[in-house]
Amino acid sequence: MLLALLHFLRFLDQQLVLALNQLHTPLLDTVMQAASSRLAWIPVLLLALRPLWRTYGSSWWRVVLPLALSVATTNWLASAWIKPWVSRPRPCQVTSLLPLLHLPAGCSTSYSFLSTHTADLVTLVVGLVWALPRTPWPLKTLWLSWALLVAISRVYLGQHYPSDVLAGTLLGLLAALGCQWLRQQLPSVPRTPVQVARKEYS
Repeated sequence: MLLALLHFLRFLDQQLVLALNQLHTPLLDTVMQAASSRLAWIPVLLLALRPLWRTYGSSWWRVVLPLALSVATTNWLASAWIKPWVSRPRPCQVTSLLPLLHLPAGCSTSYSFLSTHTADLVTLVVGLVWALPRTPWPLKTLWLSWALLVAISRVYLGQHYPSDVLAGTLLGLLAALGCQWLRQQLPSVPRTPVQVARKEYS
């Protein structure tokens, strides 16, 4: 029974990859490759600069440092430990799927499970949302939507299965929790009158 369930989930994973990949157009190819770039975190961080300064002033490092450590740890766990241990081939590395896939970004030679792109960006985005509770929801929604687009792009490009992305999301959420805990362990810094005014009138 369990073996049959695992076979069904594997089949479903493959079918979802093919269904999303077959929606390809030149425009979608461009958008998805941009979302899958190693620099996909830059738009999020650029949009976070003003809220970080308005909320924390010169103490902005109290958010950025734990976030950087959390993202680095997430990346290391995913790339150096989880992927080699699971050793799951990517969809674009599977002989039976390869003729059916459109691969505008080629095929990575590393393993598939789990999605490091997704884990890293979820860590960053969720960490920022928790660290900046007063940030307007339209901006938070934009961050979360960008993380979702990155996750979808990994499946669209044939680099990951949906289960890889879900696992990456879970790891990112756990890392964001760790980031929140780490941020709370930092020694408190007395707020300046300017920071107090910001907090009172924001």
